[in-house]
Amino acid sequence: MVDEAASKIKMEIDSLPFEIDQVQRKLLQLRIEEQALTRERDKASKARLEELRREVGELNEQRDACARSGCARKRSSSGCARTK
Repeated sequence: MVDEAASKIKMEIDSLPFEIDQVQRKLLQLRIEEQALTRERDKASKARLEELRREVGELNEQRDACARSGCARKRSSSGCARTK
C-alpha cells in the first residue's frame, strides 16, 4: 500500500502537470490540422489557417507560462531539484 502511494507521488513529480499536458495535446492536434490546411487553396481554409496560427501562438504562450509556474511548484515541492 505504501509502495503504491509512493509510486503515485513519484509519477506525479516526474510527469508533466495536467495543464501543460492538455495544452501540448491541443497543440499537436492543431499542428496536424495546420498541415492539412496548408494544402488547401480556398478562402475558408486560408482563413481557418490564419485563425489556427493565432491559436497556436496563444497556446504556446499559455504552455510556456504554465511551464514556468509548474517548474517553480515542482522545485518547491521536491526540495532537492537540481539544474543541469
